[in-house]
Amino acid sequence: MWPATAAMAAIASSKAWSKSRLRRIGAKNRQAFEDCTKDDPEIYRHLAAILAARLRETDETLAAASFLSVRGCVARTLLELADYIGKDAGRGRILLDQRISRKDLAAMAGVARENVSRVLSDLKKRGVIEQRLQSYVLKDIGALEREVHHLCQFRRPAEKRDQTYQRSVCQI
Repeated sequence: MWPATAAMAAIASSKAWSKSRLRRIGAKNRQAFEDCTKDDPEIYRHLAAILAARLRETDETLAAASFLSVRGCVARTLLELADYIGKDAGRGRILLDQRISRKDLAAMAGVARENVSRVLSDLKKRGVIEQRLQSYVLKDIGALEREVHHLCQFRRPAEKRDQTYQRSVCQI
């Protein structure tokens, strides 16, 4: 978010400001931005790159929420946390050395806390992760990546789906 936009959002939340005053502030910030881009037109290229990256990230998040299983959503969240806050723990393991509650993981993954608990328990049993108080050690990154790339755990193999489809079509 641009500083001017953040400032305008903060001002807008204050009921003391009138709409006309907000318009004047917005016009001044827009003019300042236009003046800045006249001095350095390269800003547009950087702005386009930032917007494209944010759009790509939003698209990936929406696709994950729409198509991933609960296990995939939790695995994706753990992998994203590894990218942002992970520390090398040796032997291919990654330490998430932050206090991360199941409630926090559920909010980040977009699933219910109970489901996060179930998935984490399964991942611990399989030796994919290890939990230490409120931090986690990701022991098998490959297994987490496979969970993310496995679109839906309830999907039937293609052959069975096709046979079921053919039977239902033939019965009509």
